[in-house]
Amino acid sequence: MQAAKFLATIKAGALQSWTKGVLPSVTAAQAAIESSWGESQLALPPNNNLFGVKGSYNGRSVMFPTKEYYGYWTTIYAAFRRYPNWSASVYDHANFFVDNSRYHNLLGVRDYPRFAQLVQADGYATAPNYASSIIATIEANGLAAWDQEAFAGKGQSGGVNQVDFASFNTARDLSGALGLVWVTKDGGAPVYGAASVGSKTSKREAQGSAWKVVDVKDNYYRIGPAAWLAVSDVAARIFANGWYGATVELQQDLYPTPTPQSKVGLGTSPLKKGDRYLVTGYDDGHVNIGGPAWIPLNLVKIV
Repeated sequence: MQAAKFLATIKAGALQSWTKGVLPSVTAAQAAIESSWGESQLALPPNNNLFGVKGSYNGRSVMFPTKEYYGYWTTIYAAFRRYPNWSASVYDHANFFVDNSRYHNLLGVRDYPRFAQLVQADGYATAPNYASSIIATIEANGLAAWDQEAFAGKGQSGGVNQVDFASFNTARDLSGALGLVWVTKDGGAPVYGAASVGSKTSKREAQGSAWKVVDVKDNYYRIGPAAWLAVSDVAARIFANGWYGATVELQQDLYPTPTPQSKVGLGTSPLKKGDRYLVTGYDDGHVNIGGPAWIPLNLVKIV
């Protein structure tokens, strides 16, 4: 695909990436490099993976050979995420950086050479010239202009484009958290003392501020002791809702259930508090840890 056509196809999604602190220029450059301008077999339907992201997406993956550099080049086979379309791939690329703590040092960085260097240093790719390839692609295609558009709020919608990254930086240590929320309500969001409409306090959290989520109940997110925000007042990234491949730790001894709706536990002995499992699905407030084994979201934490 011609470079101009490829870039036009992904531009809207790349601009949206800045709402999560990911530079549009780097998003576009990585997509071009990883997908050979949309023409690699992994990028073409039915796979639609522009960024070479490994793992699975909503339980869907495809095995592909890939070259890796370990002091020498070698080819291995790995599972890569399969997406319904390119838009989903671009959207998930930004989430990938938010979802993986090793990349949190680059979120909100406005300088594309620095961002590219951090992408490589944090281990996104093994190629020793990966950062320089990103920088060269950005400069050859004038992609730094996309960053300026994003900084000005173009291509974005809602309060999310007002994220205060200074605030985000204090909330992005996500160990022990279920996710992250940004306050999007004009004028700030009221704080509730409990997960109920009648518990509204006089305190408000500023629009654009970011908070770790430590519990989810009804239509409220808990961000601290006796401090809840309403779902309608925030934009949320609750990991278990989309973090297929995340690791969760049990917060108490429990019996998993065969379905999210079931009340009958499985097994002859409970799973132990502190045990860790890979998340393979999410449904109705529960995470799946493999086969017919579901656990309520409020009984696990992301690790």
